Amino acid sequence: MALAGTSTWDPFFDWNVNASFPTDLGVTGGWPGGGDVSHRIPRHVASRVLYTNDGDVIWRPAADVFETDDAIVAHVDLPGVPKEEINIEVSGNQLIIHGEHKGVKGFESATSRVRERNIGRFRKIINLPAGVDTDKIQAKYENGLLEVKIPKSQEMKGKQIAIQ
Repeated sequence: MALAGTSTWDPFFDWNVNASFPTDLGVTGGWPGGGDVSHRIPRHVASRVLYTNDGDVIWRPAADVFETDDAIVAHVDLPGVPKEEINIEVSGNQLIIHGEHKGVKGFESATSRVRERNIGRFRKIINLPAGVDTDKIQAKYENGLLEVKIPKSQEMKGKQIAIQ
């Protein structure tokens, strides 16, 4: 059963994050000829590096959100992040997943030549629709994939009415 009003439910909208690519990271200047080079940064990369309204730089892990008959299920990619560094909270109608990826151990003194994976602080906010049971949320983490299952309340599941 689909959510009523799903056209207005956006699980990833975050009012607390400025989604433009941060110019203070030095990526939009300093190239020969100067000027804005943000058009050279792939969109999938720019959409993962964000900064909050208070100036903190964070990254946003990739996620998929599915709706089944019984639950909303979120899959969040967190490869290399120890389970102990992942925090899951519910605040109002938001599921907040945050923590820190401290990088690969043993390479602290090495010079990085290519870095495509995100390290540092991360946060993913998933807006929840009305009618989920946040007291029964379950999470599991395996092979770098965090799965969070948010059960629907009985009212949200709906009820079939028999025709006589």
